[in-house]
Amino acid sequence: MSVKIKYRGRSGNNLIQYLAAKLFCEKHSLELETPPICDGAFFTKGYNFGSPWGLEGNQGANTSNKPEITLTDENFLDFLNSPTQQIQENSYIMYGFFQGKGVLPANCEKVRDYFKLTYDHQPRDHVFVACRLGDMQNSAHMLPLEYYQTALRRLKFTKGFITSDTLSHPNVISLQEEFGLVPYDNGDPMKKIDFAKNFKQIILSEGSFSFLMGFLTMGARIICPGRPTRWSSIHKHMSHLKWEGLDIDWAPHCVGPNNELLCGELAIKK
Repeated sequence: MSVKIKYRGRSGNNLIQYLAAKLFCEKHSLELETPPICDGAFFTKGYNFGSPWGLEGNQGANTSNKPEITLTDENFLDFLNSPTQQIQENSYIMYGFFQGKGVLPANCEKVRDYFKLTYDHQPRDHVFVACRLGDMQNSAHMLPLEYYQTALRRLKFTKGFITSDTLSHPNVISLQEEFGLVPYDNGDPMKKIDFAKNFKQIILSEGSFSFLMGFLTMGARIICPGRPTRWSSIHKHMSHLKWEGLDIDWAPHCVGPNNELLCGELAIKK
């Protein structure tokens, strides 16, 4: 091998890991061995998350017979910015999430060009809402309902869609009823991102999956969490794209020592 990825997490994480590896290989003219195919840890084995985007690997120097180095979140930028001649003296395993400011956000246009994107533009007065819940339920990692309510009230829209990994959650149902949102349920995670990117108005939750919806959109208005980081902050590195940060978080006395919610009604609004 020259560069190989050890995937971690779920589909959004895997796609970002692949993009970071592709960026590294392109800059240093190295071969990328690992295809954009999930290893089956969270999805069906062999799930190809690159096919909807036309993502292709990199051809370059094969350094498989050279010493192996593990690239992590801590050392990736040092190697990315090192001289190519020096980099080609080793082979590499990518083992991290690679969501820092110096990776995708710093190379936004270049990375977007890796995708073969086509847009089915939605009307400007439609909105798409991404509501991450899943394993975040009943913890402070879950954004308060008020975050989504406030964001929706900031926008003018005639029709809206909402997606979530937990469409049956009371918060999702409440948003559907209050704002007339239509649930968007597609079992293919890349199809969700592909649909969301067509909207001019998007409300994001935290996490890499939601970040990719905003990253790939041509949207004119993107609202994202602006609260202090609890578990995922990649969207905060996109300030140069003028995403709107909305700082709504749980009151300190509502959060236990392990981030469990002790009371769920109160939120700090800034």
